[in-house]
Amino acid sequence: MPPRWGAFRLYAVTLFYNFMQIKLSNPMELLHSANAGEQGAETESAAGGDWAAALGSGYYLALSVAAEVSAITMFLWRYCL
Repeated sequence: MPPRWGAFRLYAVTLFYNFMQIKLSNPMELLHSANAGEQGAETESAAGGDWAAALGSGYYLALSVAAEVSAITMFLWRYCL
């Protein structure tokens, strides 16, 4: 058996499961569920600030290091530990 059959089986099972979820869903319930979880703008602005800070720190990290190895170690020490 080729080594990629496991990945193909996983993909096939996931695809079958997704098709069954689509078949069992109620279209009217899906239309009305779009408005059910609306939240205020304060959560969107907080998430936007977090994304802007992450993007800015990523650009700073990319521009401030001289070698690739030091970039990896700086990232691991600063963000992962």
